[in-house]
Amino acid sequence: MTMLSDVRVVELAGGTAAMIAALLLGEAGADVTRVEAVPCTADAEPLLALRNRGKHILAADPATPGGREKISSLLAQADILIHDYTPEQARAIGIDAATLEARFPRLIAVAIGAYPAPHAKAEMAVRDFLALGDAGVLYEQAPIGRDGPIYLRFPLGSWAAAYLAAVGASARLLARDRGAGAHAISTSLVQGALTSLAMYWYRAETPSQSLIDGLPKTSEASLFECGDGRWIHILTNADHVPLMKAALDALPEAERQPVPPTTTIRRLFPLLPANRKAFLTRPAQAWLDAFWAADIAAQPVLPMGALYSDPQLLEQGMIVERDDPVLGMTRQPAAPFIVRTSAVAEPQPVPPPRGAAGNRPLEGVKIIDLGNFLAGPFAMLLAADLGADVIKVEATTGDQMRWIDWGFNACQRGKRALALQLKDPRAKPVMERLIAWADVAHHNLRMPAATKLGLSYDALRAINPALIYCHVNSYGATGPRKDWPGYDQLFQAMSGWEVESGGAGNRPSWLRFGMMDHLCAMSSLQATLNALRNRDRTGEGAFVSASLLGAAAFTAETIALADGGLTPFARLNGAQTGISERDRLYACADGWVAVMAEDDAAWERMIAALDGQALETALSRLSAPEAIAFLHHNGCLADIVRERGAAGFFDDPANRACGLVAAYEHPRFGLLEQAGSFWHFGDQPSVMDRAPPVLGQHSDEILAMLDFSPSEIGTLRDAGVVA
Repeated sequence: MTMLSDVRVVELAGGTAAMIAALLLGEAGADVTRVEAVPCTADAEPLLALRNRGKHILAADPATPGGREKISSLLAQADILIHDYTPEQARAIGIDAATLEARFPRLIAVAIGAYPAPHAKAEMAVRDFLALGDAGVLYEQAPIGRDGPIYLRFPLGSWAAAYLAAVGASARLLARDRGAGAHAISTSLVQGALTSLAMYWYRAETPSQSLIDGLPKTSEASLFECGDGRWIHILTNADHVPLMKAALDALPEAERQPVPPTTTIRRLFPLLPANRKAFLTRPAQAWLDAFWAADIAAQPVLPMGALYSDPQLLEQGMIVERDDPVLGMTRQPAAPFIVRTSAVAEPQPVPPPRGAAGNRPLEGVKIIDLGNFLAGPFAMLLAADLGADVIKVEATTGDQMRWIDWGFNACQRGKRALALQLKDPRAKPVMERLIAWADVAHHNLRMPAATKLGLSYDALRAINPALIYCHVNSYGATGPRKDWPGYDQLFQAMSGWEVESGGAGNRPSWLRFGMMDHLCAMSSLQATLNALRNRDRTGEGAFVSASLLGAAAFTAETIALADGGLTPFARLNGAQTGISERDRLYACADGWVAVMAEDDAAWERMIAALDGQALETALSRLSAPEAIAFLHHNGCLADIVRERGAAGFFDDPANRACGLVAAYEHPRFGLLEQAGSFWHFGDQPSVMDRAPPVLGQHSDEILAMLDFSPSEIGTLRDAGVVA
């Protein structure tokens, strides 16, 4: 993939997020150089064979004058720097935003912290476990069989921050090449986690019942154990499928009574206890065969690494073979996006340069959001946050997720809304003018449905040959499963993360953060922005595809070896408190602390200080502040794990001061507060002034922009074509 073949990236990273961000840019064609003070190889860290794939490795210690000189030489030729140094650390080695802008005016500096740079806790160690514990995220998933926080085996903050960094870099690159200057951009592990927490952290002056109910962290997941001990995750009611109907009918009538619809899952499965018993009567494959034949969204819960032999991924080229000098021939996940360009008769003119005063890099970019649910619309919320003019086009009956206010609102702010009955032929002139207006059309409709509505790539390209068309799908744009239905839960199941999140000896566990949806959304936006920049340079339109399956596969923490084995990876314990004594949660007398003992000498010193007492026992007798003081005194990373919730996070003055809380008036909910900015743009504040729209809120405004007269608008409204 060569979208960024002219782009040079320098990576200065000690953590996961910056490594993956640079890898994502490399997968789009950029030339990436990773700077390492102490080179590390795949025999010590097998996952580096994937994380460093395609990168040049330069040995240079930024703590030394010689190392800094080598890095400066690299930066003088680079377009993008990605690093995870704290503000003080960055200033100490001369890579803070102000210094870089003065020395290298074309360089885009992308920083990833634990908290945003302006935050009071910006100097916190950039470690997922510690940052998310402090922010309150570890209390947002209920552990199995106990109260308290959970060790999130999936590094939620790091993965999301990596994509935010890659998207932010791509947006800044587009703006720079359009004349807006380079400018820095930053994000953080906490902002990464907020991409998912936006569904659950909100406050409304006049909340609906849906907002009041939300999705409690103790909610059941639609995971079912089958007769052969395997598990299935299903997201569509299947009571009508003959195999399930027969199994239900075989149960005593007293066991087939509906359950009260008190939760989303119980509304979806009104016979939930009976379903659980029915699943135990058949092996997993029998259920899957029956469900797939009936177009039911279901997948098996698989172990980590199983996707390396998945036919759908193999057929699309989303699993690649790489010969590693240490590991030998391996199988690894490919990029989670695909871009196919298409030449146009006349190249589009590059937009005129903008002044440096515009801090949002996508100002002037025009996008139509045709998506429903989450993975499509969330990408477009991010585009709007970055300054794009996003028009949400939905049916006059509304987005299929509108009835779930907490989920819908989490991916809609910043957009203008047009309610249009696409099935009506009289809507065609509206869509034609919209497509001609747009730079990008983005959706996550199943392609047969999109084609039936006249929204295929070929149909839209006929109107606007230079259009960037992005399709977010479940299983990819080709292959036998390309049109299958899919949801986040199914891809957590297939990727192995439900097994790993459950912990040793436990049942599988779905993480309610919905991260596969969010990662897929962000991968689609990165690829779309790269394609848009390529259009500026070449005049080529493009078809962009991003899938939930591809995004899930890309998160693998193991690599497949030639002998069929897998490289080792850390496993969560049965208590769901950690992966080792040195990397886990500990209960104190008045709360919990997160401990990461990365330094061997410090760990040995602390063990000696315990004088034969177990660390777990010692910390249980201390208050959390006392425990932190003891751990820090002995050189360990540690922080208090806070139970904050939305109110605690939103009312924190430090969070509000640096834009981590957004507030705006909403037509239904009054004052609505949500998770705030996912990036920081330097000295200028982020602009988040448009609340999630109600159905058709901007229909008249948009139609007038498209040169429909007041009488034409009235006719469309009277006919029910527009709401």
